[in-house]
Amino acid sequence: MADVYGIREMQKALNQLEPKLAGQMQREAKSIAKPGADKVKAQIPTVAPLSGMNNSGRLGWDVGVRANKVTVRYSTRRSRVAKTTSLISIRVDSPVAAMIDVAGKGKSRDRAVAGIVMISKLREKGNSNFAWPAVEQEIPSMEREIRLVIGKYADRLNRELR
Repeated sequence: MADVYGIREMQKALNQLEPKLAGQMQREAKSIAKPGADKVKAQIPTVAPLSGMNNSGRLGWDVGVRANKVTVRYSTRRSRVAKTTSLISIRVDSPVAAMIDVAGKGKSRDRAVAGIVMISKLREKGNSNFAWPAVEQEIPSMEREIRLVIGKYADRLNRELR
């Protein structure tokens, strides 16, 4: 992943130059990630993959948040723990869909027996780990396109400030 520096400062300068310019840059960057988000959404099962997920609790299928709700986020906030942060992120909003997507990714020594059974049943049905594989090949091209958008607005800013 490529690092880009000074986005916050650039956005402030763009807003001073023309109030809606920074928002326009955000929309363009987010639109590049939208096809990736649509691919993730298409990979999320339409019905609960396991019968135990048909409940009315927080981890119930389509309870509170639709299971296939995926959003693209743009953020220049600094991470509290990491030295860098993602400018654009694709997020699976449903707690249960996010849970089954990462099922089996952690250390096996930390798993409860029920978790091991759930992971094996999800894998039998091919319903685990869908988000990352859906967009993995597209990430380099999305990064290149987002870099071009940022470069376009940086060039515009530099022309105006001369």
